[in-house]
Parts: sequence; structure tokens; C-alpha cells
Amino acid sequence: MPRLKMIKEKKIKAAGSVLARAGSVQLAAYNDDPVLVEWRHTDASKYDVLEKHMQALALLLGSVDNKFATLHCIGLTAAKESCRFALVYEIPVSTSEEQRSLVTLHDAIAIQRRMSLRDRLIIACTLAEAVLQLHTAGWLHKSIRSDNVIFLKNSQDLAASPAIGKPYLMGYDYARPEAETSLTELPDASLRSDLYRHPNKRGAGATGYRKQFDLFALGCVLTELALWEDLVTTLSRLSTEDWHKAIEHAECTKKDLKLPSLLDFWQDPQLVEDVSHAAGSRYLEAVQLCLRDPSPQSDGDEASLEVQRSVLEKLQECRV
Repeated sequence: MPRLKMIKEKKIKAAGSVLARAGSVQLAAYNDDPVLVEWRHTDASKYDVLEKHMQALALLLGSVDNKFATLHCIGLTAAKESCRFALVYEIPVSTSEEQRSLVTLHDAIAIQRRMSLRDRLIIACTLAEAVLQLHTAGWLHKSIRSDNVIFLKNSQDLAASPAIGKPYLMGYDYARPEAETSLTELPDASLRSDLYRHPNKRGAGATGYRKQFDLFALGCVLTELALWEDLVTTLSRLSTEDWHKAIEHAECTKKDLKLPSLLDFWQDPQLVEDVSHAAGSRYLEAVQLCLRDPSPQSDGDEASLEVQRSVLEKLQECRV
């Protein structure tokens, strides 16, 4: 296991604003080298406990395989006076100066009218493999959604070129070891983020987090990739509600809103037809494996990993 490198906050020089959708991700410079920084704020009362957790996370992300769909973490910033931490990632040397800007998958779907099925399959396989590797290492992500998948790509170039590059799964600021239940904070509580949460993890009666909830969120992102449309639009098509307007109204009025879930539609004939037509029957089977509720007998640790292996295998079997 490599040694953890602690980086002083004053050594991090911001090179851009915090990415709006990802919320905590920012391009910066460290020792004149380009880096990406992922911030995590906390309360003073939780700082000491969280510090050990963030150290373990930084070590994990600094030792993962090069094939893993995240940037290599080179160290951790811990600032007790401002009650925040930062995971510091190096940006690949091959990334040109022009490409050193961030685009989320959510924004790419909005910017780029179409993307080839081949490229969408590559992204899908990459993300499924990343989640499987994370779970195999005993960690839970807790924030899988399309605005936590980023590309080092200029948004202006994206509109003109179909090539999008390698996806990187981010949003690790609330990730935790599966066995560590003392850190049970929920990530981003926005209504749009809630759409990626399993219904059992929403609201006051939410149950403890487990692998299946990450798998459900992955299924939501795979659906977005297949249809090349955002989740809110898909749920609006599958129901009689304009969820764009409903969410906007609820956020403006601060009123409660009962949100739909893809869990309710994983066997819906329209969704089945749409995904199968857009990406093929094997891809549809992978999505359905992610979205279906497991039986109590199949919710164990190894059973969950076996389902994820099946998801990845089905995606890899897809042919263009």
C-alpha cells in the first residue's frame, strides 16, 4: 500500500470555477502541474472521524488499476480551520491544454444531439467495470449519476466533434467502506439527484446503504446512455407528468414532491422497446438486472457482485 501524500491547501491554485453540476469538482494547479480537485465539506464535530475516512479513500484511489475509470489520486488536502478536505487527482499527460476543461455526461447529452452506439457502449462498459471494481474492494460510491461522470473535453469542441474521450467516474466525496456504517451522511439532496436513488434510500424511512443501491443508480445512467436523453426527460415520457416542471416548481416553492423511479418502469413495454431499439437486447438485459429489485435470498455480498459481473458481461457482449 502506498504512503498517503498530504498536500497543503495553499499549494492548490484554482484554475477554474467549481463544476456546476458535479458541485465539488474543480480544475486547479499543484506545483504548476494541472490537477483536478474534489472538495468535501463537513461540520467541525465530524472532522476528526471524517479525516481518517478521507485518508483511506485517498489511498484507495491512489492505488487502483490504471484501467479503473477514475483519475489517479496523488494526495489529500485536509484543512481543519475551514472544515474541508480535497482529493487531488493528476490529469493525464496526454491531455492537451485545450482539453483541460470539464464536461459532465449530463451536459454532454444536452450539448451533443447524438453519439454513436459504439461510443455509448464503451462508456457503459467502463462505468460498469468501475463500479464492480469499487464494490470488489469493499467500498460503496453512493453518488452515481450522470453529472458525476466527467470528460476532459472542451464543451465548444463537444458540440462540433462526436469524439468525447474517456469517461471518469467522480463524486467520491461521500464514498465509504461498506462495513463502515458510522459515516451515513447523504450526498447531494437535490430532487434531480434523488431520481438516481433507489426508493428504499429516499426520505425519512431510508434503509442502510448497500451495493444494490449503487447498482440501481448505474442502471439509471445506463438508461440515459442508451436513449441519449436525461433521466428527467425519460421519466416524463413514461408517465403523464412533466417532471422538469414539477421539479422546478417544487424547488422554487420548497414543497415536498413524490418522485417517480425507474424501478417502477423496468418492465414497462415502452422502456423495454426504447432501450432495446436504441442499444439492443443484451444491453436491455443489463439495464434490467440493475433496476430490478433483488429477492431477499440474492441480496448477499457475493450474490450482488455476481449480478454486477453479469451486467458487465452482457454489456461486453453487445455488438455494433
